Amino acid sequence: MGHTLEISAPQQQQLQAAGTGRNLLPGAARAFRAISRLAELAFGLAALVVGLAIVAPTPLLGLASLGYAVLAEARVARSGRLRDALFGVDAGARAGTMAVFAWVALLVPRGLAARAHDARLVEPDGGGVAWGLAAAITLVLALAYTACGCLQGGRARDFLRPKPRLFADRILSGAAWTQARGAVWTVLATCAVPLLAAGARALLVGVAWLAVPTTLLFVAARVPGPGAMLAGALGTGLLAVALVAGPYAQGRAAISGALRDGIDVKGVFAAIARAPVASLLATLVTLMLAAPLHLLKIEPVPPGAAWIPSLAFVAFGLPSRALTGWALARSARRTAPAHLAIRVVARAIAGAAALAYVGLAVLSQYTSWRGAMSLFEQHVLLVPTPFIP
Repeated sequence: MGHTLEISAPQQQQLQAAGTGRNLLPGAARAFRAISRLAELAFGLAALVVGLAIVAPTPLLGLASLGYAVLAEARVARSGRLRDALFGVDAGARAGTMAVFAWVALLVPRGLAARAHDARLVEPDGGGVAWGLAAAITLVLALAYTACGCLQGGRARDFLRPKPRLFADRILSGAAWTQARGAVWTVLATCAVPLLAAGARALLVGVAWLAVPTTLLFVAARVPGPGAMLAGALGTGLLAVALVAGPYAQGRAAISGALRDGIDVKGVFAAIARAPVASLLATLVTLMLAAPLHLLKIEPVPPGAAWIPSLAFVAFGLPSRALTGWALARSARRTAPAHLAIRVVARAIAGAAALAYVGLAVLSQYTSWRGAMSLFEQHVLLVPTPFIP
């Protein structure tokens, strides 16, 4: 005869609680991974914006910041999805992690070096030797620690759990040099060169659209005379046209990789005509986000802090580029221009907004420390920084 296993009520409750706990574990793990991923993306985005702001005021390297903006516009134009404007976030998180841990690791040797400097000032003859030796030793250890974390992958857990033995083996075997060389080559080939090339192309397109109107406005401001009013009026109208069409011209050049698509005036306005409402929205957002940035041109900033105001230029410029790419995507899906009435109304509103922005840009020469030279610093189409490097 079989025996029936009888389970008491308290035991049943314990088993049910254990089963519920086991069911909750996978859900909690998924939630933790999702939160960790969101935190990583947020940190990567912040590190990416800071990195672009740091290189923006740097001569030549600032083209990479402009290149990222136009490539983001081109990616959105190809896919039609605004989220595609953010690329390289994972790489930004990795680079930001390495920079943060390297900065923390160097705090101790920097502090010891400062103490050694103070000791030498108090006692010039041999003072601070011990502090200097301690600073040198900790500097070597900090560099080794940073290199160890970077060679392990550059993630936070690689720095929190370094593997000195693995690092020493790679150094002795020469694998560390091979890995570092490969990483540098990968960054140059897949990141630096494309960004710089796209930035240089966008800069040429921007200069082509801005050269005549900004020169006319500069002449009107610096050379008073009978023709100053005519030059100012003509420059104002042409600059308004450039500010409306220029972002689309740069996006078209980034999509095709050909400079001629950026200076094809007929093609640019045909693209705008196929999606006038989307183009109007992108133009209004671009000008509204660019207008407050003129306040950051009032006073010069120290060279070492030039990247701080550039943060605002980069952060405000990326949404504008994303919307412009979205407008280009909508335009690419259509073969015929929109209704004439819609085009006329959209162009009238965009033109009025552009003229108002030009008026602000002209007035800003009286508040900018660069004076009339600030007329050439149109950050809507040029490098996202307050002043031309």
